[in-house]
Amino acid sequence: MRRDLLDAKDRLMAYLRDVAVESGQVVFELPLKKKELANILGITPETLSRQFKQLAMEGKIIVNNRQITMC
Repeated sequence: MRRDLLDAKDRLMAYLRDVAVESGQVVFELPLKKKELANILGITPETLSRQFKQLAMEGKIIVNNRQITMC
């Protein structure tokens, strides 16, 4: 799938799913700093922050600093 065609929230969720699959865990540490992740996803750090909050509010993830739990 061409991720550059996805909106910011979907790009972030796809990335988090990939990390979860690679690690074989539903709870994992982000392997990158959030600023680096935003750069890779092609979004601003502020947008990344908003999308993390939105996904948490939707009950899709739990964020604790750099630890992510996929729900």
